[in-house]
Amino acid sequence: MVRTYTNAEGVLIVSVYSRGAYQYILVMPDATAKTRYYPVNLSDSLKEQARKTDPATPLQVRFSGRLTGKKEILKQATANDAGEAAGELPQIKLTSISVRK
Repeated sequence: MVRTYTNAEGVLIVSVYSRGAYQYILVMPDATAKTRYYPVNLSDSLKEQARKTDPATPLQVRFSGRLTGKKEILKQATANDAGEAAGELPQIKLTSISVRK
């Protein structure tokens, strides 16, 4: 089953796992838990905007897209700054995304 979203609301979180190495996670708050996706085609300008946003108040976005059926390995910081696997998130291919005001 392929999941599609149209004009869904969420936040874009930046995760740093090594010096200068970032991952972008699209989080959708819901009633039971936070649904998290890895956007595979996020624009460089939106990545930059997300990095400049205060982590305490992540970038609020509205997006459309569909799940690819693939998973992305998330990384977490390590003592040697190499980053290591810390789970997987479903990939989502965005058809549109914009910052909510």
